[in-house]
Amino acid sequence: MKNSRLFFPLFIFPFAVQAEVVGKNADEIRIAEVESKNFAQTLPTPKTESAQGAYQVLELSDEELVQQPELARQLLNQLIDAQQWQLLPKLLALYEKTPNPDRTLIEYAKAHILMLNQDYKAAIDTLRQIIAENDSFTPVRFLLAKALFEDYQDQAAQDQFERVRADNPPERVANTSAQYLNAINQRNSWDFGFHFSYLQEDNVNNASDSDTVRIGNALFQKSPDSLPQKAHGVQYGFDFSKKWNLMGGHYAILRNDFTAKQYWDNHRFDDLNNRSSLGWQYQNSQHRFALLPYYERRWIGGHRYSKGHGVRAEYESWLNPQWRLSLATEFGSTRQSDADSRNADNYSQLYSATLIHLLNAKTYFYAGADYSKENAKADVYTFDRVGGRLGWGQSWGWGISTRLNLYYAHKNYDAPHRILQKVRKDKEFGGTLTIWKGDWHLWGITPKLSFNYNRVSSNLPDLYSYDKKRVYLNFEKTF
Repeated sequence: MKNSRLFFPLFIFPFAVQAEVVGKNADEIRIAEVESKNFAQTLPTPKTESAQGAYQVLELSDEELVQQPELARQLLNQLIDAQQWQLLPKLLALYEKTPNPDRTLIEYAKAHILMLNQDYKAAIDTLRQIIAENDSFTPVRFLLAKALFEDYQDQAAQDQFERVRADNPPERVANTSAQYLNAINQRNSWDFGFHFSYLQEDNVNNASDSDTVRIGNALFQKSPDSLPQKAHGVQYGFDFSKKWNLMGGHYAILRNDFTAKQYWDNHRFDDLNNRSSLGWQYQNSQHRFALLPYYERRWIGGHRYSKGHGVRAEYESWLNPQWRLSLATEFGSTRQSDADSRNADNYSQLYSATLIHLLNAKTYFYAGADYSKENAKADVYTFDRVGGRLGWGQSWGWGISTRLNLYYAHKNYDAPHRILQKVRKDKEFGGTLTIWKGDWHLWGITPKLSFNYNRVSSNLPDLYSYDKKRVYLNFEKTF
């Protein structure tokens, strides 16, 4: 059997790739892999023909390299220095076979391979073991800090990056550490967002356009207030959130979401809602789990309408670089402010699953399923709802992007309608198409044009069947 042979260019050159911090949102911060000129404890590398990067090619069989441990050690350091990761596993396996190999170098190389495979926890354990034996290895500490950052252990990562800077490393390493520290601060900073759009409603009360109701063989005329109402106004919202790293990947998390619809020519349909949450979150490079108790208030027509509280659980997982799974469940109770409406007080539950596929940098698709149930004091207000969602996002070039969302659902009530004596069953369908041009913006805000359609088909059509069409311009920004 022929021996395999390896070819190694022997060279010396300063190697550096600039760090890139993308975005401020904690879940979106990504830092490109950064390396500066290797400052590991290495033996002198073989001489090159010139400082301009000329090199010699060395041809060795596996067996020959195993018999030259010093050369194998130098080459292993050089591969790490040059980030030639595709060769690292092969050379590492050979170096482990040499007489009296450097165990620290072996573990350091293995940590790099674990990092490449995104096995950050194993890499952290390996690097901490090296530092426990010799805490003066700055390159090891630098790699540990990066692994901790990728695993969302922000406090520990911050501590290690600060120690790296205190060791007076090369300038590029110090700059890279500073960029990571800045990213950690951004990840744990306050996040704010708002959105605003103009509303022109032809059916603000979601009423059937039938002007009569049939009860048995009798036909009754509906009052004007029971017909579709027009309204003009604005829809807006404001949200903020903050995370505090407690230890490891554990965080305390605060959220507040406020949304409102206000009409200057039909105030009785003004609708404002605020939800505040304070809870716990665990996150690493692949998974996120949050448990969020919440308190909620709602106002309609300028008056208190309801208050509620409950708990929401969220889970997200990257199945691979192209697929992400999101799950959510929620349990809560709602109490009506009006004593005459207490029969509508309810306990609710929600289960939701969404699968997102990132086809490429320009295209993504998602599919989702939802189940919700409200158990009210009066069975006539109790219902369950089962639905599905589909979505498609696309960048078309020239700065133009679109997003299409569709949904379909069945909503079934438990008890017959008090007057019509039939159990209400609704079919819901709708969708929104949004288009925008990324290079059109004002004060950092990109306007988005949306086309929205909603339709409800009920077995009690005179009261509950309707459709709505709306075109609106939306402004939104996060900071």
